[in-house]
Amino acid sequence: MTDREIVKKINNKFKNKNLINIKNDKKKILIKPQKLVEFLVSNFKEIDIENKFILLQYGDQSENLSKLGKESLNESVNKYKEILINIANNNNIIIIDTIELFNKFTDIEKRQLWFDHHTPKGNLFVCNYLIEKIDFN
Repeated sequence: MTDREIVKKINNKFKNKNLINIKNDKKKILIKPQKLVEFLVSNFKEIDIENKFILLQYGDQSENLSKLGKESLNESVNKYKEILINIANNNNIIIIDTIELFNKFTDIEKRQLWFDHHTPKGNLFVCNYLIEKIDFN
């Protein structure tokens, strides 16, 4: 029983110290979106499958999200989206963008398809969309 207490105290000490170091060093570490996407696509290309797809999905775009929340979310998404599309196209990776799917719905319909994550109904729409977009030949 004593050994568990000692290990717990040691773990807590290192966890707290590491968290403080991470918070202090976070400002020093800057990974640019271009480099991050290049790294991810490079690793994705290593997977040994014939056809590669990236499915772009989005957070809540309904009126449930504040205007400021939407702007912040969309700014972050757009920063990476353009870079990802360019890099994916240059590497024969197909991008499937669900924004086309969800933009056609009303706000009430969006709330039925998304509630912090896709609802079962939302997942069904995404699956049907994938079937439309992927050429299985």
